[in-house]
Amino acid sequence: MKIAVVHDWLIKYAGSERVLEQILLIYPDSDLFSVVDFIDKDKRGFILNKNVSTTFIQSLPILGLKPLIQNLHLNFPFKYWAIWW
Repeated sequence: MKIAVVHDWLIKYAGSERVLEQILLIYPDSDLFSVVDFIDKDKRGFILNKNVSTTFIQSLPILGLKPLIQNLHLNFPFKYWAIWW
């Protein structure tokens, strides 16, 4: 049986990422999906160093400005559209 785990934004290791970590420990063979993934390579242990499938938002040029997205991620206009695309 294939299992998909979906997380909103992988930007930093905080509360929801701790829950994600526990879910991935229960389902280590699952696929992981997120709108964007900005976790540094040396801090990916909590997601078991999985490759994350992201949306088109990850490729937008504005995302080169990671600090901007970290501060405005809750109001980012394409977030919900990207999830349903």
